[in-house]
Amino acid sequence: MKQVFAGCTEPARSSIRFAFHDSAGYSSVTKPYGPASGGADGSLLLNDDEIARTGNAPMPFARTQLKTQWEGFKDQNVTAADFVQISSLIAVRSCGGPAYKMLVGREDDDNACPQGTLPAAFGQDSSYDVLVQLWAEKGIDERELAALMGAHTVSRAFAQQSNGIPPPDVWNTAYDAAAFKLSLLGVSRAKIEGMADRSGLEL
Repeated sequence: MKQVFAGCTEPARSSIRFAFHDSAGYSSVTKPYGPASGGADGSLLLNDDEIARTGNAPMPFARTQLKTQWEGFKDQNVTAADFVQISSLIAVRSCGGPAYKMLVGREDDDNACPQGTLPAAFGQDSSYDVLVQLWAEKGIDERELAALMGAHTVSRAFAQQSNGIPPPDVWNTAYDAAAFKLSLLGVSRAKIEGMADRSGLEL
């Protein structure tokens, strides 16, 4: 997996997003149910209906890749839930992000997580107030949410780009603060995509 992710490849970036979406099914307003109340339970890898939701596009390709890799570990009692999160850990490091400890032992749930636990990609339902409330229900405060959103520095943002919105960070192969700085500067998509590197921007 390290070889596949080396250099912050598309599979690496997709694995980070995949783990995030598999975890984000949890909400404190949902009636608790086992094993993780919609959290990091591998359901995004195991359930066809969940991966087909609009908010999870375009991740079916990432799911196919991860599921193929996971098949090689199933007989070693590695759960889908653990595999998804461990893949993300390796991917974060491959993209120059921090190393962090991870506990294992998650149980799988092949039932789709509840609807409405992820924000819209953009528009009214992705406003500041909506985001803060949605993540507060997951136990994440505003400071932690800002740090979480920093992962978009290695994102592609397919939906936004298809609607003419600039990508969070056109240089999306390294963990840095460029996504935030580009957003604050309000740099146009044309200017970003016409630049070979960061040297043309005062970041």
